[in-house]
Amino acid sequence: MDPKKRLDRFKFRHYVYERRGYEARKLDASSRRYRECWIAEEGKTLLAEDGFFTNPYVSGRLNKRGGWSYGRGRGVKAMADIKMLQRVRRATIQGAEKVVNPPTQGPDDADVPDLRPGQHNFMRPEYLMRNAGHQPIATGARPDVGMDFEESIKSDIRAPFLSKALNIPSEPRMLVDQVMELKAQAMAAAGPIVGEFQTEVLGPASARTFDILWRNRHFAPPPAGVAAYKDAIKPEFESPAARAQNLGIVSAIAQRNAIMEPVWKAKPELLELHDFAGEERKIAEILGIPADLYVAPAEYAKILAGMRQVAEEKQQAEALKDATTGAKNMAPMLSVIQGGKQEAA
Repeated sequence: MDPKKRLDRFKFRHYVYERRGYEARKLDASSRRYRECWIAEEGKTLLAEDGFFTNPYVSGRLNKRGGWSYGRGRGVKAMADIKMLQRVRRATIQGAEKVVNPPTQGPDDADVPDLRPGQHNFMRPEYLMRNAGHQPIATGARPDVGMDFEESIKSDIRAPFLSKALNIPSEPRMLVDQVMELKAQAMAAAGPIVGEFQTEVLGPASARTFDILWRNRHFAPPPAGVAAYKDAIKPEFESPAARAQNLGIVSAIAQRNAIMEPVWKAKPELLELHDFAGEERKIAEILGIPADLYVAPAEYAKILAGMRQVAEEKQQAEALKDATTGAKNMAPMLSVIQGGKQEAA
């Protein structure tokens, strides 16, 4: 190598693209779905080639339209408000500066005073007597108005992001229905943002991670019953919008219970129309309560059957006790009746 060229710089290009035709059954680099190339610009020489089974790049194009190759971030929607906030902040600072350090005015034949802090200025007595010296100009600046305007712009900037979902108002005396309603509104507001993130980032990243682990045999073989449906099984991500819709079901059940409570007290037979066990499991599923905290449906049916049997046995025992007590009470009356019959005979 020429020592004079040891500091020379060279340009290379790195390409990763999807092949149109490849043999998925082979494992060599030339048969992988995505091709990787290192090319020297000088001479257009292919220096190295490799490949990937799945797309190695995960780009979060959170705001993308059909004809765009690249997307835009959420901050683009707030860019105009950010620039407006910068202009307002600069005007607010200028207004505060005019209040703290205002411009001065004085007669045209007066000397220009030294306006630095702590400096003493000598003035002619006639100017001081008639208060005609240099005076501050009252500009009427209101920095507080600018600060209030800044807060309104900040709220507009936070709108494209998760500010509404992350800042849920809460009070110690809030009812459960109020908390659930606020959470539902927050999830509905976060739905589009989180949905875009799941589609553009979380889904592809999860698929690539699973593919790498699967090819390196970090998972046990699937059961025989599942292997036949491996292409039909796909993970599902529950979006905040769907979760907010499910929270509406919980709110509807709570409202139904509050409305029907006096009716159920007046007519308990109406309780048989509702599957409260199913409602409990549905509410637990929506709220994300682990299923292992509940007994299995079959076990719950056995518990109910045992409780019914105990109730029936208790009812029979009480009926037998009532019959025995009645018989004991009737015994003296029967003896009196029999004694009367014998005397009559």
